Amino acid sequence: MDNLQPQHTNRQYEEELRTVRGDLLKMGGLVERQIAEAMEALVNRDTVKAREIIARDAEVNRLDVETDEQCIRLLALQWRRRRNRCSRTASTRSCATTSCWPRK
Repeated sequence: MDNLQPQHTNRQYEEELRTVRGDLLKMGGLVERQIAEAMEALVNRDTVKAREIIARDAEVNRLDVETDEQCIRLLALQWRRRRNRCSRTASTRSCATTSCWPRK
């Protein structure tokens, strides 16, 4: 495939993938910071700081659930789009061997 062309042609889908990627990076950054701060609190035996870090777990958990839901929704929408395209062009059985589905 030409490296200049995006792998997915649907602009909305591409934008949603970028959003998911951004959310994952944000969540990873939060977790990384929490781990560093938790190690510091442990070494310094700072229970107040440790409790603050634990309280921020809810934000990471919320991002995790939201990201999972975004991914499931994107996969379902992409599957439906591909299925609709296949049903317009060929039967599902023969379409499974055509270009409608990505090759591994």
